[in-house]
Amino acid sequence: MFNASVNLEGASAVGERLATPSPARPDDLEQLVRPARLDISTRLAEETVGASGGSRPATTEQESGAGSAGKLSLLQMAQIAAASPGVWSSAGAAVITFGVSHGALVGHTLLALWTARNEIGAAEAQAGSGQSEKARTGYDGYRGLLYDAVNSPGFSRLAAGLSHVVGSIEALCYGKSLETFVFGLCFISCMSSLPLLNEGYQGTRTSITRAEQAFCAAWGKLPERMQRVLKETGLFMSLSNGSLALGTLNLSDLVSQPAVGALTVAGIGVLGLGLVKSVYGLLVTREKSGPSAMTVFLNGVANGSLSVASFVAGSPFVGAAKACWLVACGLLGNRIMAASRERAKPTKSEMASSEA
Repeated sequence: MFNASVNLEGASAVGERLATPSPARPDDLEQLVRPARLDISTRLAEETVGASGGSRPATTEQESGAGSAGKLSLLQMAQIAAASPGVWSSAGAAVITFGVSHGALVGHTLLALWTARNEIGAAEAQAGSGQSEKARTGYDGYRGLLYDAVNSPGFSRLAAGLSHVVGSIEALCYGKSLETFVFGLCFISCMSSLPLLNEGYQGTRTSITRAEQAFCAAWGKLPERMQRVLKETGLFMSLSNGSLALGTLNLSDLVSQPAVGALTVAGIGVLGLGLVKSVYGLLVTREKSGPSAMTVFLNGVANGSLSVASFVAGSPFVGAAKACWLVACGLLGNRIMAASRERAKPTKSEMASSEA
């Protein structure tokens, strides 16, 4: 059962965790389109944009040296990389393609390393109180969009999402309905997790593109509940993972190996529970809220069950990949919980009004 689905999982499972960079508050619309948290008016007032190409080099020794204050030790860098959902997700995709596609193996490995590099860079910028961002060259327009996107912590999910679009179109052309459906769900799953993966990423741009402005305008016309659905990353994780598992089930394998069958059924059952939890939250909860951390955690539990089933069934690479996705789900769930706690904190205006 698991061997038969290796190629499909290798192409689609990278979308289990969802990267366009975004602002720090997950409930803001701008997070879905901007690859940087921008305060354009403030930045333009603080510094002069270079005349050529919109670049803005550091203007003083103090400014250029401020970034060095945010340098991290090797141990801190390793901790940051190990705490990145994007790194673990890409690592899982690399493992599952081992022995299947050398090109995919190299590509996913490089993507994991690049994601770690971006996470460390963002952390160093924050450690330097944002001053190190000023020492970096920034660009306007689409050049700036591409530059900040490639250097964002969530770049691996953006790359995965784009690959799923290509995979979905290709599967549709070949009449493969299951693959078309799964790849499409994986794309939405990747895009919906970008704000969480890019939490705190500053970027260097001083403007946004017209395409982003058009997207914001179109997004704003959607009903609020529809916006919440599209940002519910756990929902699309459950749908894509569950559809893939059900679509590749081999009943004869389940009957011949009861342990594998029990673990597989348990994993699918947990995915179903996560789906119900997500849908229930969307239907019942009316106030603005972020995605469900519990649904993401349940996807991790399901990956754990399917990982053990894969090892028992004699598919160690699939098992190891799902173990990586188990860790990625746990880390992403923690980020969702942290974002929820941040939203729950009173704003400065609320604190001022309460004190008055």
